[in-house]
Amino acid sequence: MEGETYKPEIDGHPSNTHIDIETIPTKPSCDRINAYVVFDLETTGLSRNSDVTQISAYDGESMLNLYVSPRQPISPKASDVTGITFSFEHNQMYCHGVPVDSVNIREALLQLMEFIQSKSRPVLVGHNIFSYDIPILRNLLLEFKLLSSFLNLIYGCIDTLKISKREIPKSEVLNYKQQTLVAKYLEIVYDAHNSEEDVGSLYKLFNKKLKQTCCDKELFPFNYLGLDQTFSEVVCRKVISKDTAKKLACTGLSFHHIELAFKRDKDNGVKTIMQAHGLKGKTANVFRKFFIEKEE
Repeated sequence: MEGETYKPEIDGHPSNTHIDIETIPTKPSCDRINAYVVFDLETTGLSRNSDVTQISAYDGESMLNLYVSPRQPISPKASDVTGITFSFEHNQMYCHGVPVDSVNIREALLQLMEFIQSKSRPVLVGHNIFSYDIPILRNLLLEFKLLSSFLNLIYGCIDTLKISKREIPKSEVLNYKQQTLVAKYLEIVYDAHNSEEDVGSLYKLFNKKLKQTCCDKELFPFNYLGLDQTFSEVVCRKVISKDTAKKLACTGLSFHHIELAFKRDKDNGVKTIMQAHGLKGKTANVFRKFFIEKEE
């Protein structure tokens, strides 16, 4: 029932799959954004290997809200925060003690993809998604061989926590939690850690306070972790630092893209691609030297 769009992928090492190494990506631009979709996850715990218990997405008009049957126990702390519990004996999920319908994780992922697909390659927006929601969601998409299909549906991602820390002075707020920011700038108190409430309030906060301050550097690829892994060899050999690898990955570049640029133009290829993505010439020189020595 998936159709061609969500056709399962061929197995491969996660650091090398889901990356188009023949096409060097252009630098993402806010001018090319067609739409925004705010999303949020609730999970069984804080680990990146946690299961999802709730997925919500909102585009200002349509709302997707799914409770998801976990395959591992929900930690007591997570249940205290979200109010979500699950009885494996009865295969029943509860939210604050009230029974709710739930779907399995694969069905939830497919419904999320269907929701996003109708928005014409939107940007995914969320609070603290860079460090938390995206790694968890990416792991699950990899597990069910849906990551490549998912990447084709979106233009990029924006983390409102990063914008908030850059744009809002510490003197104005107690902290940068979404609940705090919503209370401060929207004067709204809502049910935090219910993903449906989270996406609704964040959409309002983003449009009122944060959207106008967005710039190109806020955009990063959903698969930045996969791109980052491609630099593992040159990081281990101390050609570049871990921070540099992360910066490169967040522009959408993989090691293979840089290598391809060098092969196409050994004199200026790496420098050109670095400049196009707003990166320093020093890094370009380091890579060019590495590739020349590698050929020798």
